Amino acid sequence: MPLDLAEIRKLKTELRRDLEALERMEALVTMRQGSNGAPKQVTLPLSDGASKPSLRGTVMAVLERATKPLRPTEIVELVAERGYPFASPRKGMGSVTKVLFRQLGTSVEKLKDGTYVMKK
Repeated sequence: MPLDLAEIRKLKTELRRDLEALERMEALVTMRQGSNGAPKQVTLPLSDGASKPSLRGTVMAVLERATKPLRPTEIVELVAERGYPFASPRKGMGSVTKVLFRQLGTSVEKLKDGTYVMKK
């Protein structure tokens, strides 16, 4: 049974969503493992006396210093490397996505390929 153009477009949209979901899962697994397959060291929460850095400020700093547009997974990794204490990689992805969404249009711009840059 041949496919018509509408069916092909619908399948194409579904495949894009599936690919995006797979990329998110890959990022979560990558964040949990080092380059040699061993689990990465988990960032421990800060002690009660220390103040937690601002997530928004850290995300904005990462985007400001970026030399190329970044995917949300890359942003999460860079924010974690800067010492932001995520409870888990999944919560980190949700928190960073929330910051990006709230800053969209004001200080952050989302490109067509799903990457983010600072707005000029």
